[in-house]
Amino acid sequence: MQEAISKIGHGPSEFIVVSPFRLKSVKLPEINEVVPVQQKTSRTEKVFALSLGGALSTVAGIAFSMIAARWLSKHDYATMRQTFLAYEFAEPLLMLGLPTAIYYFFPRERGVKRGLIVDNMSLLIGAGLIFSLFIALGGNHLLSMRFNNPDLQNTLQWLIPYPLVIMPIAGFAAIMVCADRTKTLAVYNVLSSITLAIAGIYAILWTQSYAAPILVRIVVPALFLPLAVILMFRAVPGPFRLPKWISMQEMVRYSVPVGLASMLGTITLQMQSIIVAALCTPEEFAVYINGAMEIPVIGIVTGSITTVVFAEMAEMCSRGDGASALKLFHKASIKSACILFPTMCFLLATAEPFILFLYSEQYHASVIPFIIYLFVLPMRIVVYGAALMALGMTRVILIRSIFDFLINAILCFVLVKAIGYIGAAIAIV
Repeated sequence: MQEAISKIGHGPSEFIVVSPFRLKSVKLPEINEVVPVQQKTSRTEKVFALSLGGALSTVAGIAFSMIAARWLSKHDYATMRQTFLAYEFAEPLLMLGLPTAIYYFFPRERGVKRGLIVDNMSLLIGAGLIFSLFIALGGNHLLSMRFNNPDLQNTLQWLIPYPLVIMPIAGFAAIMVCADRTKTLAVYNVLSSITLAIAGIYAILWTQSYAAPILVRIVVPALFLPLAVILMFRAVPGPFRLPKWISMQEMVRYSVPVGLASMLGTITLQMQSIIVAALCTPEEFAVYINGAMEIPVIGIVTGSITTVVFAEMAEMCSRGDGASALKLFHKASIKSACILFPTMCFLLATAEPFILFLYSEQYHASVIPFIIYLFVLPMRIVVYGAALMALGMTRVILIRSIFDFLINAILCFVLVKAIGYIGAAIAIV
């Protein structure tokens, strides 16, 4: 023992662990030795990676829309868009804000973080089954009658497995951002979007029908599903566990107000499309839906900034550092405005050639709803819900969303009845 203890003072590279059973020599780094430390990706790098990935994905999506608008008839184009409109309308209600809950719970989880993923996926799979059962039990007939489009009876049946492909990995982006894997997330988004766009374009050019591109949009995500699951669990090391009922209850308790608010927010945006589809012809719907679009830069800028900022704000709030979270929120708002305001002015000046370039002369009437929708941009500079969710103030988000939904629904229905599909665009502004 004396010989072992004397080693403590003879070198910085070694010390002795004394236990009741044996002495153990443990190697330490030398004084001048640099120990590698894994550095976190900076906020700017995260936003840039997500923005670049979002831009490339958006370009792929626009290319697909340009081909579809030119090679499909207005009826077939409307059928393709209406098929997925049914799921997009129901998606927020089904998800109940569960993907967003990851931003809140991940930095607070001190135990098995992989268990958080398991709980989230289990809840999302259960929610996806609800939509699948709705379609399988006759929902396709109901929706086809509501949209005045008999072709939807067949195409909506193809959507039965779609939620079980999309919803289990709905929290993929949140997990990758919280685990500091934004570059991997960006690469995945680009690869999946480009693959989907190329396959969809080929399907349109080959068949010149709505059936093949709809099936492509279902099959391609199914092929990427295993890769997304592997990436999620690799990003979060640790042991696995079975779904825990108490943990899932806490997640649902937090998510329900957020989910209802998200549902109402999405329904508020989609309500115009639903009302136009119900009250107008498929051809009028096709003209409206091409003009009443959110310009790509909004989703790229606000989506990327919000994704990164929300994750960091949630972490700051979990430490009780509200002042830093508020400062970060203000900074993100200014940067977002510097991009969105000039974009709005440019597109107002070039709206007509922009729409004709995207969708051809047959969609010239789409210019008017597009111009009207541009005036939504000032309201999209920053997503206030991100700050409120980071603070856990989910009920405030829900109350505001209820008022927005009621006002927009009433205005949209009245204006579409009075002046046609242009009224839907006016109502949202």
